[in-house]
Amino acid sequence: MVGRLLMPSLRNKLCIVDVGHGNCAVITDRNGDVVVIDAGLRNGLLEFLRYHGLVLIRTVYLSHADEDHIGGLINVLASGAVKIGRVVLNGDSSKGTKVWEDLLLALRCAVRDGAIERWDVGLTKGDREDLADVTVAVLAPSQYLAGKAVAGEDSQGRRISSNTMSAVVRVDAGGRPVALLAGDIDGVGLDDLLADGERECLRAPILVYPHHGGRPGTREISPFAEKLLGAISPALVVFSVGRQRKGYPRLETVSALRRFVPSAKIVCTQLSKDCSERLPTGSTGHLSEAFALGSADGACCGGTVLVALDAGGAVEPEASAHTEFVRSSVETPMCLRCLR
Repeated sequence: MVGRLLMPSLRNKLCIVDVGHGNCAVITDRNGDVVVIDAGLRNGLLEFLRYHGLVLIRTVYLSHADEDHIGGLINVLASGAVKIGRVVLNGDSSKGTKVWEDLLLALRCAVRDGAIERWDVGLTKGDREDLADVTVAVLAPSQYLAGKAVAGEDSQGRRISSNTMSAVVRVDAGGRPVALLAGDIDGVGLDDLLADGERECLRAPILVYPHHGGRPGTREISPFAEKLLGAISPALVVFSVGRQRKGYPRLETVSALRRFVPSAKIVCTQLSKDCSERLPTGSTGHLSEAFALGSADGACCGGTVLVALDAGGAVEPEASAHTEFVRSSVETPMCLRCLR
């Protein structure tokens, strides 16, 4: 099953979708095949699909069982408007949330009703999907961690959580790395990933930062950031955040980012209240053509980030336009406040 994109300008793109507080990426190849990685929390993914006329999805990957990564898929399935070839996720017996249970029941019903061809439990290092000139490659969790399972312990006696098991996905185009989608990987998961000698595989020009820039499962932000950013060396870091949640990204995270990759460009999907208590007055819009959840009330900062999957690799919002918006419209922007 393939998805057919109705808007030609969004073909062959990685769309880091503004879904508020949550993660969601939509990948399209030159033929219009569609892959989704994480689904956000509520209606952002569904509204993105409707806005762009997408009714067929080849594969949905869910990095882990947190509701801000999975909840949006329940709404997509309930809409009856989208057909999906396959959904892939990891099981999590410790996740006792209603959203997790609702998703599993929705997937079972969707197969019965023909909305999904199948869903698979098992997403580990080495899984990959090849589209036309685009590859989706899973780098984590390792088979070792998957074998231990959530609520177990690693070889150092550290607890394995849902975040430890979060899938890390690299998007390649034309044989070159484009972006690393780090899900909510924590320090235990990152150590396991690096222990498998994956440092070179992690390098990518774009990073969607884990935990929306919040704490990585420990109080110590800087050591985690140094290890992560040293392995990836990104030129662009995206924080997928919602304005309704203060503390994302944390100032300590942005400060660490400035220390370890000082030249990296920073883009937040929505305007954090830690950067501006008030929304900009007038028509702010967002700076790319794609649907963004925050555009309706002017809450976008970068909005949905579009990355061309061709040799040029152009990014929207364009860097100078976004910087000008931040300088002129944001009261105390962290991304500029932390510049030395």
